[in-house]
Amino acid sequence: MFRLSKEQLQALSLHLQDDFLKRTASHLLANFPAELAKHGLQSNQLEQLIQRGVNEAESFGVVHEHDVRLYIECMVVLHPRFAWAQDTPWFGEVLRREDLSGTEKMDMVHDQLVFGLYEDGLE
Repeated sequence: MFRLSKEQLQALSLHLQDDFLKRTASHLLANFPAELAKHGLQSNQLEQLIQRGVNEAESFGVVHEHDVRLYIECMVVLHPRFAWAQDTPWFGEVLRREDLSGTEKMDMVHDQLVFGLYEDGLE
């Protein structure tokens, strides 16, 4: 049976986190250059933004890679502090709901952004 030591698991975890940061930075640079420019974000500042996004998403129970990436995209497209911004209160309300999983929260955020399904309030 193959076993990993605690140190090996930690090293693997750090490698996976670093890989996510790099892939997400490349994704943002390729797909959201205008939005990054609007916020004055340079490529060397992206890792810090992404790490903050990972931490914020986790605080809302958003932990799956696809969902975390969407959360970070919202930071770039809407506002770096969109979960607390006064002009986007709906998103913060959804993210703070304890009756939804992280994926359900981000599905609702996605549906609102793409389809405007919840404009009259939470459903």
